[in-house]
Amino acid sequence: MDKKLQDELIGALIGLARATEGTSPTKEIYQTIIQGLTKYNAIDISDDEVRDLIQDVRSKKKLLVPECSKCQAPCGRNDEYDMQNMWNAKEDIRGLKISVLEKIHRIAMCMYSVGEEGANEKINNILCEALFMIGYAENPEMILPIINKIDEISEDRYGL
Repeated sequence: MDKKLQDELIGALIGLARATEGTSPTKEIYQTIIQGLTKYNAIDISDDEVRDLIQDVRSKKKLLVPECSKCQAPCGRNDEYDMQNMWNAKEDIRGLKISVLEKIHRIAMCMYSVGEEGANEKINNILCEALFMIGYAENPEMILPIINKIDEISEDRYGL
């Protein structure tokens, strides 16, 4: 998979996760997030499949916040994240965000393998919060609490 497409997919997932705040996401929305997290670093997926997945993520976001795309004064709240911001961040922040991404990838893989993608509200919320933090947090104090939540879920639910 092309690195640029990989970054675009994660950026789109962060935008979708942002859009879930204050809305009523469906199980299908969460399934899309989990699918994206399972596929973002897959070696057996074509660039066209990634492009299709990115379009699906974007369409799900439009379902959640349909007025955002028509807004005359966009606030940026639900914007996709430019992953270059993460890659260019200070080493400690970049490392923590990469750790969050790897951890939620493993959780998504576990959910997918046991057929519970989108079925657990608590895990869905943590995945969205983690994606949000990748696109938002600029200091370790903001990232460490979500890492603790992810580690707790990983250990309690999946033995990771």
